[in-house]
Amino acid sequence: MKKKSFGRSLLAGLLSIVSGCSMLDKDFRPDSYRIGVVVRPVEGKGWGMFEDKKDIVLFRAQINKELNKSFDFYLNGDIASGKLDLSPRYLDDGETSGSLTALGTGISYYPFESRNFSLDLGIQVFSATNVKIKGRLGPIETHFHDEVFGWGAVIGASYKIPIDENWGIIFSGGYNLTDNVNKNHAGNYDFDGLYLFGGIEFKIRR
Repeated sequence: MKKKSFGRSLLAGLLSIVSGCSMLDKDFRPDSYRIGVVVRPVEGKGWGMFEDKKDIVLFRAQINKELNKSFDFYLNGDIASGKLDLSPRYLDDGETSGSLTALGTGISYYPFESRNFSLDLGIQVFSATNVKIKGRLGPIETHFHDEVFGWGAVIGASYKIPIDENWGIIFSGGYNLTDNVNKNHAGNYDFDGLYLFGGIEFKIRR
């Protein structure tokens, strides 16, 4: 998928979700939205031909629902598609492409009245699909496809810098604890590690 068309599709999908959520009944409508980018590590090994660990940048969209003064419920989705910037170290001209998606949900706890700082605890499911690794091992060209599915826990913290009543800048970080569900994939992959998120939070008033 070309980057421009993918970006337009992603933006259109996000706007549709935000528009649809804003039309829900007040009891079910999200209280705020977050969009931004998240960075998380991915490590892969396979057949002795490739081994690499890189930080992958994903786009994130998140909705938040206030449960009370101290707790929020959240639901988010992460996605990256195209060239994943994994360059197999044992393959010449190595390149990795595919799609990495994750869906997460959890609870944010706000210990202070300002609600600018939270401790976040949640779970996520993820998949790496259409993974294609190609390159040359000396004079021999090699390539293979793979898919990985898994789940895990997410522990972190978030801090908001308010701009006004409806807008703020959000930073968060934490750790992903993951486990791959399917064990018959061609390579061995590890999605554990620290993550960082940066973006904006906004409210839609109706």
